[in-house]
Amino acid sequence: MQLKFPKKIIIGAMSFSLTYEKDNNSGSFSFKNEEIIIGIECYKTNPEYTLSIIIHELVEIILEQLSSRYQPSDNYSNYLFCYKHKEHTKCCQDLAGLLTNFIK
Repeated sequence: MQLKFPKKIIIGAMSFSLTYEKDNNSGSFSFKNEEIIIGIECYKTNPEYTLSIIIHELVEIILEQLSSRYQPSDNYSNYLFCYKHKEHTKCCQDLAGLLTNFIK
């Protein structure tokens, strides 16, 4: 599998810049900095895992925009996602459109 690595992507009404880091296999995003960071250390040996990092960050951003991502007061490092089928459908539709930016 080959992936594309765009420098910018629009999610909802926000434009995010993308940074790809060759020394890790993690991901993160910042609404404040309008940035998504994707670790691509294993891309050459395991492109599916790199795609899973991309999917993870995109879904998390979409669910935040749908107001379906919560930070419990008792655990600051573990987010809670709570939504109904309507939001799930919207999330999947948005994700399908966004993935076309990454798949060759």
